[in-house]
Amino acid sequence: MMKKITLLCILLTVSFGYSQTLPFDFSSANQEFNDSGSVANLTTDPGDSDEAADPSNAVMEVITGGGDWDNVTITFATRVDLSVSATNSISFRMKATTDLGVRNHLLKFEGGANGAGVSEVAFSTEAGTEWQEFSLDYDTASHGAPGDYDKVFLFTDAGTGGLTGTFLIDDISAPEAAPETCSDGILNNGETAIDCGGINCDACDVTAPTPFTATAGTIAAFSVELLLNATDDSGGDITYDISYNAGANTAQATGASGVEEAYVVSGLTPSTAYTFDVTASDASGNTNVSTIMVSASTIADSSNDCQGFSTEALEGAFSTGYNYTFVTEPSGTDVTITFEILDTDKTGIVGEVFIAPSTFIGMTNTGGNTFTTTLSSQVDASVITFSGRFPYAGGLVRTKDFSYTVGDDCTLGINDLAKTTFSLFPNPTQNSWTVKTKNENISSIRVFDILGKNVLSLAPKTSETTINGSSLKAGLYFAQIKTANGISSLKLVKN
Repeated sequence: MMKKITLLCILLTVSFGYSQTLPFDFSSANQEFNDSGSVANLTTDPGDSDEAADPSNAVMEVITGGGDWDNVTITFATRVDLSVSATNSISFRMKATTDLGVRNHLLKFEGGANGAGVSEVAFSTEAGTEWQEFSLDYDTASHGAPGDYDKVFLFTDAGTGGLTGTFLIDDISAPEAAPETCSDGILNNGETAIDCGGINCDACDVTAPTPFTATAGTIAAFSVELLLNATDDSGGDITYDISYNAGANTAQATGASGVEEAYVVSGLTPSTAYTFDVTASDASGNTNVSTIMVSASTIADSSNDCQGFSTEALEGAFSTGYNYTFVTEPSGTDVTITFEILDTDKTGIVGEVFIAPSTFIGMTNTGGNTFTTTLSSQVDASVITFSGRFPYAGGLVRTKDFSYTVGDDCTLGINDLAKTTFSLFPNPTQNSWTVKTKNENISSIRVFDILGKNVLSLAPKTSETTINGSSLKAGLYFAQIKTANGISSLKLVKN
């Protein structure tokens, strides 16, 4: 059976003898090696136990003379360059015509240009008469410094005298060198820098992204959205580096050239002023000279027992946090529970509500990582204690425990004074709400959805005003109302 033996060394060749090029198949007389102590000639392939004889296939026959360094040799028409790593091996097959046991051989290059020494590789044929395959790869440490050589010697019995026998060699070949390109990480093809420049490659990208803009988008209690846009002449992706808290915190966003990228900086502190320093760079590392400073102040935390944001966990850990909303439906006995998982480092998330000690209720994914379920037939004014449980690929995270009172209208902490100060009608509504105070002007109204996004803003400066909700989707909203006496909140329901 034919065996393959791989030895460490490179024997790189461009052409062999008398204008012959690889593969070296001994198909003509001018491929014949010269002999020294051995006899070299061409014969036909006798085959082996796996292959039939092939009279049409010529091979080289080497008959050893019994000397220590009997060999055959050939002079190349073009020098063999062993210094090029792109083609670093020579492959061939060899066999003994009778079982000679294990025999040691040597393939040696010499006649190097520019004073290069010799490069030689030892290899062995195993016992038997099967064709054996070899692939000899260059190893500078073991086989000498690389160079250009004009001769190759095959020593049939390297340094061992008194041994005779006949060997056949065929199909000497080497892989063709891969063409040099302008994207191979090598300084070639006339390049003046790796993978660019020169007369044969594209010009190097030295232009930073421009124009470049950065502004604040949606501002919430625990996050600020940054709207980033830069254009690069190469058309590749833009990397935005963001730092805040005097450089103590950093973030990075990536977006397509010329396309606005909305990036949300999470984990911020409510009612706090922030300055975000933003830079833009392209794939070549060219950075716009401008650092844009975006100032934004987070709003007050309106979280309560019915809606809000938290990072607290009973199991696992939230990297960003979660929004939550709990609503008693008009029936008065059904409670809808909604969680939005804000973490981006968790994939394959599924949701369920856990009610101690052992009740698990599945939640429906309504888009992204927002999960909801409705607990039916609850008792008015009863207290439900539960948590959100979220298995994901490779882990599990569970929110803190929540206690919700069935029927609670959750007006964002509105106190008795606010309840007596404001009137709101109609609520629920299909279009608009009217807000009225007893004796003070409303300086501003900000309306938020259940995820904390500011969807409407008004500055009425009167004691009665209308909130136009015709553009809003059906659902639950919260109005943050500011007067001279402070800020209060009301729940808005859009049918």
